[in-house]
Amino acid sequence: MSQCCTRERHRKGVLSGAFSRSTVLPRAMRPAVLLLFFLPLLFLGLASCGARSELDTLLRDAATAQPSPDAAGPISCLPDAGPAPSCTTWQVAGPDRLISEATNTSTASEMLGSVIPVGCGVMLAWSTYTYIDPQTSELSWTTRTVAFDGTTTGPENVHSSLTVMSEASGSIEIAASTTGIGAVVVDEYDCRFLGLDFTGADVGGPVTQPGSGCSGLTSPGAGMFSYLVADGPQGSTPTTLVTIDAGGGPVSSRPLGDAPANALWGRLVFGDGSFLLNAFREDPMTVVYTGVLQHFDATGTPLSPPAAQPPNSAPVMLAVTPSGALASWWGSDSNADFVPLAPSGNEAGSVTTVPFVDAPYGEGLASTPSGDVLVTLLEDAIEMNDTWTIYVQERASDGTPRGALVALPSPTGGFDPGDVTPLVASDGVHALVLYVNGGVHTLPLVCADP
Repeated sequence: MSQCCTRERHRKGVLSGAFSRSTVLPRAMRPAVLLLFFLPLLFLGLASCGARSELDTLLRDAATAQPSPDAAGPISCLPDAGPAPSCTTWQVAGPDRLISEATNTSTASEMLGSVIPVGCGVMLAWSTYTYIDPQTSELSWTTRTVAFDGTTTGPENVHSSLTVMSEASGSIEIAASTTGIGAVVVDEYDCRFLGLDFTGADVGGPVTQPGSGCSGLTSPGAGMFSYLVADGPQGSTPTTLVTIDAGGGPVSSRPLGDAPANALWGRLVFGDGSFLLNAFREDPMTVVYTGVLQHFDATGTPLSPPAAQPPNSAPVMLAVTPSGALASWWGSDSNADFVPLAPSGNEAGSVTTVPFVDAPYGEGLASTPSGDVLVTLLEDAIEMNDTWTIYVQERASDGTPRGALVALPSPTGGFDPGDVTPLVASDGVHALVLYVNGGVHTLPLVCADP
């Protein structure tokens, strides 16, 4: 199969997913909304000499630390000693671990949802679609905490109160407030909210939300969560911003007044609570996708007019940077494009590219504490017996590369990954790549710079 055919198949799947309640958008292509907190350089003298074991131990032990109930945000893991560094080369820092053994069966298919920093560690969520018979499948949702070295720091929390029998897959998003975690799940029936504690355990029961679906979950304040609802047919825009309390009860609902008939892709949330609404549409005559970004404040008031993205660039992937955002899309069959954006969604610099090594199947972006963006690319060497590879590369906020693409080693025994998601620790020198391959895996990375 040519790269052109590969890309066209992927894009048509994206568009149908955006407009269909029965198909879930691929997590590997969803925008990363990762608000990371600075961890200092107190131990970087150790790290730069290659002796990272003390910092690794601190990160692993601190992963179970919880935000203080009266704190203004998640706790700091170590005293602040200065800005985190950029990294030119990343390398594997530990074994590849399967962390979802309870659902690792030949009849189960996992899909990653949110991956977020909690305390000094990570909480991830995924959905599991388990085949029972031709007319019956079980859809369930799980959360788990891990450290940045890839080890688990808590049990698998299978949220049985959310389990349904379904003919379609589903999605889950989680977000952290200072008082707890919120989760929204979407299936073929409705959207439901479930409160969680900082270990991922249930707090109360699920609450069905208005509208046919929820996306873009975040926390605008202590004990509060907000999400987007696409009010048009089959999940299309216009969009409403809904705010709920920690129990899932209504607080406010505000139509954004955005243009109708677009596919709602999600939103990128900035540190001040404002956000870029991310949508796109397909021209029925040319079959060309055009992305549309618009800046709103935390309450849903427009801060700028819609900003159209270049033709054939949608869906646009986004990551927060100090000056706004870094956007990326598959500009052609042979490269991924990167361009810096102002908070308004307008281009704020020139486009840079990275050539695809093989046929592209997914891309992930994660903000770093230094202001850079860590990029993952998932590619398939179709002519080489379908050899799948995950590549990583750090890029500056203007999109220029810090170093070359680095191929991560592929595990033996059949490697066919999906839903690749990166997350960078607040020290800037540790990162975690999570992906699905017969279950959910963690693969720790460390900066290899001297």
